[in-house]
Amino acid sequence: MLQQRSRQLLTSWTRRYTTLGSGTHNCPYDYEATLREALGDVPTVKLAFDKYSNGGNVRRLPPLVLLHGLFGNRGNMRSVAKRLASGQGLISNGFDVYTLDLRNHGGSPHIDRHDYPSMAADVEEFIRNEGIDTPLILGHSMGAKVAMAIALRGKVDICGIIPVENAPIAKGGVGSNGGKFGKYIQVMQEIEERGSEITSLRECHEILGKLETNKTIRDFLLTNMRPIGVKGENGYKCRLNLKVLGEDLDKIAAFPFDPRISRYNGPTFFIRGTQSPFISDEKIEACGLFFPKFELANIDAGHWVISEKPIEFLQIVDEWIDKEFN
Repeated sequence: MLQQRSRQLLTSWTRRYTTLGSGTHNCPYDYEATLREALGDVPTVKLAFDKYSNGGNVRRLPPLVLLHGLFGNRGNMRSVAKRLASGQGLISNGFDVYTLDLRNHGGSPHIDRHDYPSMAADVEEFIRNEGIDTPLILGHSMGAKVAMAIALRGKVDICGIIPVENAPIAKGGVGSNGGKFGKYIQVMQEIEERGSEITSLRECHEILGKLETNKTIRDFLLTNMRPIGVKGENGYKCRLNLKVLGEDLDKIAAFPFDPRISRYNGPTFFIRGTQSPFISDEKIEACGLFFPKFELANIDAGHWVISEKPIEFLQIVDEWIDKEFN
């Protein structure tokens, strides 16, 4: 049982880092052209979501908002959300959990803008509209940067963030003409454009398989492809806004904040897969510049740490929340 794990085990996985000196005058962030917009008010869209109730348990912990990564949707977080909501086998005894589709993904609206200020503003508006009181925000990959953006913007009250598999830095070379993310978009566009030529998901796998040999990743990407469903017509339509995501990949790789201006001093718990480069050792100082009180946990996994090690992931999250909020 997970609740039999001691709190001391969490500290063996977790190392607390502090900012190295002031450090900000040497930081690599200089986004003066976009900083005012990053911190300002942004037009929003209404996000699709699911809610998983904690079932009325007496012990109440902060509501959780879960954010998926690029090419994902709220269904990716369903099993984790159900487990956290039920509290089965957990110390925490359950949460109210919300899983969201970020803009241009899943069932949420398509719009001609995809960057962190706009994604953060959407989630902030969702929190206000649903009357969610001081939630904890957990995000994976792109969703991790959205969680960080919400914390740094300071537009809504939150009690902490759990960024999984991303750091507060800009990454280069991922635009639509380079990098695997851009190529994934091109292949999904090809599947759409071939229309009635494509009669089955197996054919989608074959086309994508020329680029991606890992079936787990193909399965993940193809959760976005839906049969057109018109009588007498074949073909698949993507639920992603492929055009805008392709155009804005560099914005997804960016992080338009400056630690000299925006810091978050609340509880912050980074989780990384040690086989992944997304939070490599050289990126840890940047975490401290933006989030001076952060902690870091390691899991022996790759970038898809939640699906690769779900039990260990839940255990670490559960124990950190219990330590931090009880």
